[in-house]
Order: sequence, then structure tokens, then C-alpha cells
Amino acid sequence: MSDFGIGIDTGGTFTDGVIFDLDQKLVISKTKVMTERENLSLSIDRCLENLVIDIRKRGNYDEVIGNIRMVCLSTTLATNAIVEGQGADVGLILIGIDLDKKYPTGHCARINGKIDLRGKIREDLDLEGAKKAIKELKPKVEAFAVSGYMSIRNPVHELDVARLIKKMTGYPVVCGHELSSDLGVYERTVTAVLNARLIPLITSLIEAVRSSIRKASIVAPLMIVRGDGSLISESVAVEKPVETILSGPAASIIGGKVLSRIDNAVIVDMGGTTTDVAVMKAGEPRITEKGALVGGWLTMVKAADISTVGIGGDSHIRVSKERTLEIGPQRVYPLAWLCDVHPHLLDELKEIHENRYFPVNSQPTTILSLIRIPEKIKLNETETSVIRQIENNSPHTIY
Repeated sequence: MSDFGIGIDTGGTFTDGVIFDLDQKLVISKTKVMTERENLSLSIDRCLENLVIDIRKRGNYDEVIGNIRMVCLSTTLATNAIVEGQGADVGLILIGIDLDKKYPTGHCARINGKIDLRGKIREDLDLEGAKKAIKELKPKVEAFAVSGYMSIRNPVHELDVARLIKKMTGYPVVCGHELSSDLGVYERTVTAVLNARLIPLITSLIEAVRSSIRKASIVAPLMIVRGDGSLISESVAVEKPVETILSGPAASIIGGKVLSRIDNAVIVDMGGTTTDVAVMKAGEPRITEKGALVGGWLTMVKAADISTVGIGGDSHIRVSKERTLEIGPQRVYPLAWLCDVHPHLLDELKEIHENRYFPVNSQPTTILSLIRIPEKIKLNETETSVIRQIENNSPHTIY
């Protein structure tokens, strides 16, 4: 009797699922469903339901379900969120680091405190300054990142600020020293911010997969593909979601090897949001020495050496104010598909076209749909008004 594994890949556009015979190295069932980004549980449920229906039809349900040894998840959601500038709003508190560089968040504060190369405290931590910064940032963010100079030698200042954040806000908080012990305070800070930004997204995905596994009566550990192609537990992925960037492309490299039976190749993986290019040599992905580069941000995440650009099958194509063509990095729903699902949009677009009352700096096909309301962000009057108009209603054009 064979052992089996379930593989799930959640991308920005589609969620794919397979049941794999681990002994015979054969795919015995596969499916593809739309990724419902506003309701990931629905996508995972449909994916597993389709797989279960298929093996029931084949008459080997009991044999397969009773011998599932692992559920393996890969995803491009983390990569897509970084490329598109999405995810949770993060408050960054820098300890003894000047605000003279660009970071993946606009919510930054600097406080005094300094650790030297030997890990000794050279300047005491400004706790009052930290309290003030946390209080000012709290209404604007959903998570925090803390980074201090030489925290890899002595993390005491980062830990003190993290405890203060937890006490004052209860929000998720990520410290730079937790993610890397290498020198490079800027890259370590960027990695901490991105990790904090991804926590709600990856947590939601893993909870959705775990819930769907229970519904399908599957008893097996859930493992997540890292950016270098190795596997981590779900608990590690929730704590360090930044480790899942380039997870999808890394899985594609392994899949490309299995399907092609070629050990040396250039692999191109185009999804709905991004296109990823990687080199496989001697059957293994080449690992980047510096860290993964995603969306223009150099991180300290060990990953396959993959070039990622924000161009995919669903990239937003638009005309700029200067009448030049712009593509990506954001993805949008294909207009033909959206109008098929929501027929009233076709009437709205016809009206816009006939009246031609849209400004040159906007697109007549710009359509708003409410995905979620940030729980911890204080909205202004305009944002609240827009949400009220589209909440519990179909998507509409902005005109």
C-alpha cells in the first residue's frame, strides 16, 4: 500500500492542488480553482473538495485518505504582497539608526540607544521616546518592527522595546535580531519590516489550510515550502512568514526537475502577478549568497537565486498622464471575467464610454471592491464614506 502526499500551491490568481503517490512518484489527482484573496478558506476548501471528489470517483478514497503522510503548501502570496506593496501597515522603530534611508513602510520613528561591536551598552535606551513613538504610530499600523544597531551582538534594546509594544498595543512585533545574525543593519531592518507586514497574510492562509484539512478528515502534518526549496513547519512559517517569499518559484524549480527529468535548466514561472526566472544546476536551485531580492528590496532571507518582476498574466495595464503605457506591478481581475461575474458593470462601463466624463489621470475601467476593512487602522472621513458605499454591495466603477 502506497503513502500519499497532498500539495497545494496558492497564487494570486489560482490555487492548485495535487495528490501525489510518494512511492510510485505519480500524480493521481489534480485540480485548479480561483484564489479568493478576500476568503482564502473558500479557495482551499474548493481545492481539497475537488481532490476528494476525484478519488471517490476512482474508488480509492479510503486507501488514499488513510495514508496521507504530509500536506505541503507553497505560495506566491508573500512575494506578491511585497511586489505590490500590500500587506499589513507596519510601524518601524529604529534604535540608534538614522532615518536617512528608504524602508518598506512610511511609518517610522527613531529613538536613542546604542550597542557597540562587543555588545556593550554605550547609550541607554530612551524608553520615554519609545513610549511616545508607539503611541503616535499605534492608530496608523497593524504590526511593528524594531531594529537596533548591533542588536545581533546584544538584543536587549530591541527586546525592551518589543515588550513595551506588546504591553501598549498587543500588536504583532518583529525584532531584527530574530531573523538574521549576519552583519548588515539596513538589510536586517528591511527583512524585519517585511516579516511584520506578512504576518496577517500568511497566518490567514495557514489557518485556512489547517481548517480545510480538518474538514476533509485528513490527519497529517502541514509543511510549508521555504524560498530555498526546503520545508518548515506551520509554526515557524507563522512566526517568520518572510521565509516563504519565493516559496512558489522554489517549488516550481523542483517541479520542473521532476517533470522534465533534466538537471540543468533555466526555469521560467509566469503567474498572474509575477514572472520568476531561476537557474537549476545539477538538479538543485542556485542559492543566492546575499539574500532574496524581491520587489526591489534586498532581504536576509536564504532563498533560491530567482529574479522576480511584477509582470504576469493579470498585470494592470494602463495609460499614464503622459500617455505612456504602464504595466504592473499590481494585478487586477481581467475585465471580461469581472463583467461576466458582475453583469451590471458592463452597463456602467457603457455609460462611462458614451458620456466620456472620466479625467485623463484615471482609468474608466477602475473598479472598487471591498476585500477587508483593516481592524486596527483609523480611517479618515473620506475612506469611511467610500467603504460605506461599497460595503455589502457589488463592486462598482469609481465614476
